Amino acid sequence: MVDVPHDILLKKATIKCIELGGEVLATAGELIQRSQNS
Repeated sequence: MVDVPHDILLKKATIKCIELGGEVLATAGELIQRSQNS
């Protein structure tokens, strides 16, 4: 196993969470707009 500094792993995990969160928010925003339009 390669010894990877912990802060690098933490940064990668944080970026992943932010990306996923952004996708969820974008999807939720679209659904809200659709329900308001109809």
